[in-house]
Amino acid sequence: MKGDFSRLTYDQEKRFSRVFMQQGRVQLDADWNEQASIFVESLRSLTADVIGPHGGMTATSFQIEAGETGFHIKKGRYYVQGIGCANATDQPYDKQVHYPAAEPLTEGKYLVYLDVWERHVTATEDDSIREVALGGADTSSRGQIVWQVKTLLLGGDASGEVESRLKDLQRIEKGEALWPRNPQRVREKRKTFVEYAQQLLDEQLQTKGGVTLRASVGGHGTETTPQYQGGENQLYRVEIHQGATAASGKATFKWSRENGSVTFPIQSATCSKHNNKELLVTLKYFGSDSRGGLNIDDWVEIVDESDVLKGTPGPLYQIEKIDLGGMETSVTLKSTHPLAQNGESLQLCRAVLRRWDHSDHKGSIAGGAIVVREGAEVELEDNLKITFRSQSNGHPAVYRSGDYWLIPARAATRDIEWPKTNDANGHVMYEEREPRGIDHRYAPLAYVAVNKEGCVTVERDCRCVVSPLGQPVGRPLKSPFILSLDLIAFTICGALLGLSLWVIGTQMPLPTEGAKRLFTYIGIGGFLGLTLSGLYNLFLWCLSPFIGSTKQSEGSTETQPDGTGV
Repeated sequence: MKGDFSRLTYDQEKRFSRVFMQQGRVQLDADWNEQASIFVESLRSLTADVIGPHGGMTATSFQIEAGETGFHIKKGRYYVQGIGCANATDQPYDKQVHYPAAEPLTEGKYLVYLDVWERHVTATEDDSIREVALGGADTSSRGQIVWQVKTLLLGGDASGEVESRLKDLQRIEKGEALWPRNPQRVREKRKTFVEYAQQLLDEQLQTKGGVTLRASVGGHGTETTPQYQGGENQLYRVEIHQGATAASGKATFKWSRENGSVTFPIQSATCSKHNNKELLVTLKYFGSDSRGGLNIDDWVEIVDESDVLKGTPGPLYQIEKIDLGGMETSVTLKSTHPLAQNGESLQLCRAVLRRWDHSDHKGSIAGGAIVVREGAEVELEDNLKITFRSQSNGHPAVYRSGDYWLIPARAATRDIEWPKTNDANGHVMYEEREPRGIDHRYAPLAYVAVNKEGCVTVERDCRCVVSPLGQPVGRPLKSPFILSLDLIAFTICGALLGLSLWVIGTQMPLPTEGAKRLFTYIGIGGFLGLTLSGLYNLFLWCLSPFIGSTKQSEGSTETQPDGTGV
């Protein structure tokens, strides 16, 4: 979150349950934000415990429906690891609100999945957050849930394993439909298939970076006296710009002393008529002071709405000229690579200009960002130093674009808030920390096949559906299959009674001939009842797979309280 925060204090390992406000105390943004984080995390954990890893409340929520070309996502609500996703209307795959640049579908087998994450939105990106009654003051920012339906093309081994599991599941379902015996076995098989789809997503998408950063003041393993030389409190942000493996040496990073919160909304951006490496950017407004303003040689990033939704960094430029004259503020930027044709305007949507603070860096610069040198100590400013390290643990260490570290620096203590210990000699030992980043959560929706013409066939629904806990009051109803078993039991008892009466009427001595005929007729009636009831129950037995609860009817989805799949 690139907001103007003093610091972010929420730590799940501390297991704080709430924040208490005390009288006569200063109120800080960090306390408010920590309380919100505690509540949101508790709510999401509870939702995940009740619903499971993922699930919807209706049979059609986020259902994948094949069309002539591509597929559609049906409306409804769906929960992924406790986060609720709302789809107000049916949407085509290639025209999603938060995924405008969906990858085209080619021939092959795909796992359609839901990618859910939370983005940070400021007044610079959404002007409706401002309060016009206060002159358009920038107050609080917002968190927004983003869901995107994406596709994962399955390779040979993964596709073969999915096909094998699907055939096994279909075989069991067909057998249960012909002779209903063990519906629980079908549910378990469906649950196993969905869990394997989730496992594929985790293996393919939840990549572990395996990189760490150590921040220090005055160097690692030095005397215990803090040596931060800054005159103001800052929240430094170190962020990976260009992602790459640690071994390639192509990873880059950028840093900001304001948590990357210094941004300006862009009104227009046009390539220079004389130099295709220059960009003339017109800003809607300019910063009122040096802390929130721009200077010559500053590195800035143009971030478009599509860049945010795709999770890719924007291009970095260096400021060459600032024109504050007239009614508009314009900035001339120079690029390291050719841009669009001379005089051509860039097509931007809700774009912002974000300032970074590594303009004075004397090291290697690639594409406007600093090249990562593992093991080398890099000074940012005011004696604040960082060191990157990678730990492969059997997998290639990867620097992921967007991963970041926050380093609160305090002028009062002349130190940074960073985990550290002291060695036997009393020297400060700064610890290494893994990066923060956007928390993506995934859920499988369907397994589909795409032919050469682009037609999609949904081969298996991978969603889970959860029945609401509240149900209408009434007497529990039995399925026809269970009802037929009850009738068979009553028929057998009636037949035994009829047989006993027939024996009495024919074999036992009775006082009158009328009584003998009565018992004989009752016995014969019992046998006739056995025959007719047996035929009737045999009919119900054969019909129960089509009208009972052991098989999905056409267009419906089996609902299970534990979300065991469809």
